[in-house]
Amino acid sequence: MSADASVAALCDAFWEWRLKESPEFAAYCGVHDCDDLWDDTSENAVKQTNLAVKRFMSQADDIKSDLCSKEEQQNLLLLKDTLKVYLDGSEFRCFLLPVSFLEGVHDLNDTFSFLVFNSQEDFQKYVAKLRRLPQKIAQVEAVLGQSIEEKFTNHQRSMNAVPGQISSLLDTKADESLFLKPFHEASATIDPKVISSLKDEAINLVNSQIYPAYRKLKEMIENQYMKNLRQAEGVSSLANGAQLYQKCLDYHLSCHMTPAEIHELGQKEVKRIHESMLKIAEEEGFTGENAAAKFKELLSSDKFHFKSADEVLNYVKHISMNLIRPKLPSIIKNIPDLQLIIQPVPPSRATSPAAFYMSGTYDGSRPGVYYVNANKLESCHKYEFMALSLHEGEPGHHTQTMYCQTHSKTPAFRQYLEDQKYYLAPSKFPAYTAHIEGWGLYSEALGEELGLYEDRYSLFGRYSFEMLRAARLVVDTGLHAMGWSWQDAVKYLVDYTMSDTWTMTNEIDRYITWPGQACAYKIGELKIWDLRHQAEKKLGDNFDVREFHEAVIGSGSIPLSLLETKVDEYIQDNTK
Repeated sequence: MSADASVAALCDAFWEWRLKESPEFAAYCGVHDCDDLWDDTSENAVKQTNLAVKRFMSQADDIKSDLCSKEEQQNLLLLKDTLKVYLDGSEFRCFLLPVSFLEGVHDLNDTFSFLVFNSQEDFQKYVAKLRRLPQKIAQVEAVLGQSIEEKFTNHQRSMNAVPGQISSLLDTKADESLFLKPFHEASATIDPKVISSLKDEAINLVNSQIYPAYRKLKEMIENQYMKNLRQAEGVSSLANGAQLYQKCLDYHLSCHMTPAEIHELGQKEVKRIHESMLKIAEEEGFTGENAAAKFKELLSSDKFHFKSADEVLNYVKHISMNLIRPKLPSIIKNIPDLQLIIQPVPPSRATSPAAFYMSGTYDGSRPGVYYVNANKLESCHKYEFMALSLHEGEPGHHTQTMYCQTHSKTPAFRQYLEDQKYYLAPSKFPAYTAHIEGWGLYSEALGEELGLYEDRYSLFGRYSFEMLRAARLVVDTGLHAMGWSWQDAVKYLVDYTMSDTWTMTNEIDRYITWPGQACAYKIGELKIWDLRHQAEKKLGDNFDVREFHEAVIGSGSIPLSLLETKVDEYIQDNTK
């Protein structure tokens, strides 16, 4: 077998193993062979995964890359990096943190949204999955018990909302619950007698087994886990916590920067962006040291708020579909022909960020979804939604993820990244967060080039979001490496972003729960801008922003070092 064929075969084998190893990830990718199963997240399963990854790494090391074509060299490089990132993080037992206000077995909205219900067999698989759910819940409960024994637990800020989230689930009648939703939406082409029978079984499972399992989990969390939480907000308070935080940073940034370096960079960016916000405020007639804060006060008036969640969604749809989309061809060479839909964040996830994106599948069976959090209307500001929509929708995350799936010839393992189970990082296959979120933040700035910030209000909103991403560098490192308290972090964000305390509280709780993730946005964005400025300088009149963007997102999500290589290749190919 040739070296190229060996790389292709190994990439295929790794992908097939990943889909079998994680049925939930397989469903996310549009593969539904094992929709009746759950991921095994026990310690024994983690050990088996570690052994399998080591075997794949050994096989990858045996391939002589110098005998490969350029394309397969890159595939081998990324496969080995994927395996290495996982193995480097595997010493940190983050599988012991499976529950927080952000994710866990008590919030299955996303998990169920990945499933399909097109046939009788699909519903039978679903009921089989429900039948196995109590065992899954018990497994999570056991892992939480293990985390107590090992004194490797979450902080109170990560867990405060969880008992209430479970109570909300339990207070819903079985027939009106998330678990029965597929039956209410069943296609008329499926035998109604079969659907009725399976629905009755599902209701019985929810009442007799699933809800009791959740009650037991809730009691365990309240009576045991909540009494054994780590005392300090930062993970540095855990055994080997400083090393864990550095590894989390390495994981999300795909480059090495110390907490001190990130902290200092954040302070510089905060100062720079504040000057831009101050300039806008002065142009609006506000003067003095607190001009930006006074302008922000103006923006808190009713004029910039909404009266209903429907009004929020309609406003965002108008921005995304009627204002942004028509201008995409001027900056994106091959626009993905895959649907983007805009949906509200469900009430069970009211403490989620202002918005987030969940990618669809390449065959179009599941569209990309831009979720908007309209659960607290006073935190929804009209002037912020242009930047938010550019980031989460187009040309941001939707364009980025769908671009790879529709235009890339890369192996499947590079086309799909597991956009879930963030608690596992750094003991997780890489998502190359700095590239993904760096592109999202960079996309917000593209709105200026496209003339989409039509007034100073929306432009101020853009800088408000950029300020948040810069302040995150300061706050995340402050919490996890410099002994900052929750109060210190909230005060810093409220002071510098001029946002409301409720929103910033949710932000801080997220940083406490997912160490290092929030630092990726600014680091990735700054790298993309640095590469763009290099390309503009070297190519002059030959610079084409559409070709540059092709180089940035055309290979899927990649580490920043490889991103630099791809842009260098673009520059060389276009240098006359």
